[in-house]
Amino acid sequence: SNISNLTLALSLNALAFSEVKVLRHFFAHRAKNTYEEVMSLAGSLGISNLNMPEEFLVQGRPGVGVRFVDSWLADVEDFFDLAT
Repeated sequence: SNISNLTLALSLNALAFSEVKVLRHFFAHRAKNTYEEVMSLAGSLGISNLNMPEEFLVQGRPGVGVRFVDSWLADVEDFFDLAT
């Protein structure tokens, strides 16, 4: 059984899963409220220079400089490495 591995993977508390959800909703619906959610997420992370939500993907994570899309991919890869 890989329950212990899955438990470990779930304990990562990776930011990718909560942050990607906001962007996914925007790209799926492109509504005013989903646009506002992306801008709110950006603002909560200290990013104030976005013109369009698409720019969030390639924006560097404040304090780290790694692009959000790259950090999400790394989080997901770590999750699945630990889960299996």
